[in-house]
Amino acid sequence: MNQITKKKSPLLTPLIFLAIQASVIRSLPRVLSLNSKEVQARIERRGKIEPLDHFEQLCPEDGVGPTDKKRRAHLEQVAGQLMLAGFDPIANQFYSTIYFLTQKPQVFSLLKEVRDTFRNYNDINPDGLAPLKFLHVCLQETMRLHINASFGMPRISPGAKVDGIYVPKGEPRRYQSQRWLPSTHTHGDEAFRHGHLKGLWLFSRSPRMCPGRESAWVQTKLFIAKVVWGFDLEMVPGQDYDWRRDMEHYSM
Repeated sequence: MNQITKKKSPLLTPLIFLAIQASVIRSLPRVLSLNSKEVQARIERRGKIEPLDHFEQLCPEDGVGPTDKKRRAHLEQVAGQLMLAGFDPIANQFYSTIYFLTQKPQVFSLLKEVRDTFRNYNDINPDGLAPLKFLHVCLQETMRLHINASFGMPRISPGAKVDGIYVPKGEPRRYQSQRWLPSTHTHGDEAFRHGHLKGLWLFSRSPRMCPGRESAWVQTKLFIAKVVWGFDLEMVPGQDYDWRRDMEHYSM
């Protein structure tokens, strides 16, 4: 939104701050100062990080460091984006996945594939998790309902046709991991046989595709797998939490 207003209606740009809480605005100088210090510390560690991170590509050891304010400001801006993108969406995915699983005990029970695959907690690793299909589709369904991007609004169908396809009232909000499975799968559902799943790009696509996609899959699978392996989860008795009613933040 900020980029759009700057290009199309630059005079409206200051109005964006009216939509931001005062506490967030007050914290901004401290966040920017901390980000600047971290960027400087990272520049001084060029070539000394193992394994190499995304920032090494922006300011490699054999390259020229930032020589002017414009270049330095660019690095600080990108660093801030990497920090936000590397934390906020992943944390949201953890919380929302656990919430949806506790709302669907029958789905949660199917994640026993994690315990069936690994005998010991310390054996859980990204390579071993790759073949676990149901774990993957649970995360896909979470991201379908809770897209962790810096844009978008809640999607609630009133019961209408979209591109010639009728979407029942409330249907998009129902957590049903089976929609991502082929009907031939043990837990597949024939009701989703003709679903147009290829129309949803969870990490966008082409040049705008999220560069952290593979890292996000590894982190979320590893975290959720270790949680469901070690714990039997359920909502705390007496808590009346409704996703559509009580969810106050849908994006970064």
